[in-house]
Amino acid sequence: MIIGLVLVAMSALVRGGVGIGTLLAPILGGIIIDLALPLIPTVHGLALQIAACTFGTVVMMLGGAFITQANFGVGGMDGLMRGLSRKTNAPLGHVRLAMEATLLLCGLLLGSKAGIGTLITALLVGHSYQFWIRLLSQEKILFATGASTAAIQPEVAVLAN
Repeated sequence: MIIGLVLVAMSALVRGGVGIGTLLAPILGGIIIDLALPLIPTVHGLALQIAACTFGTVVMMLGGAFITQANFGVGGMDGLMRGLSRKTNAPLGHVRLAMEATLLLCGLLLGSKAGIGTLITALLVGHSYQFWIRLLSQEKILFATGASTAAIQPEVAVLAN
């Protein structure tokens, strides 16, 4: 809770996009996960576990991109990532990878252990979020202008503020 508040404060300082979604996402996300968890089967075997972790990370960031594109605000980490990306002019994926690597290193230095899932998540979160934001931004542009998908280049897609 305290770390979450610190992240939200840092996100606000770099103008990362704090809003109602910033407050609702952790509350509703936790409730939805608690309700859905009994419905999800346990995955056995390393290959399937890696696939499930990879798929889950990509889908999780699709959810984050939906919240961002709806302009309801973003989570603390996502807001900090967006703000730092804007301030440094670095791609979202690179900024988030640096953030996740820093947190992973801090955890290891403090005596924690990291598994394959931690590494997969750290590597995929930022680039997945960047991919979904670009894709959803293109769709937003298409709906607003009536243009065709072929007319829009990925680098033209902008982040929703």
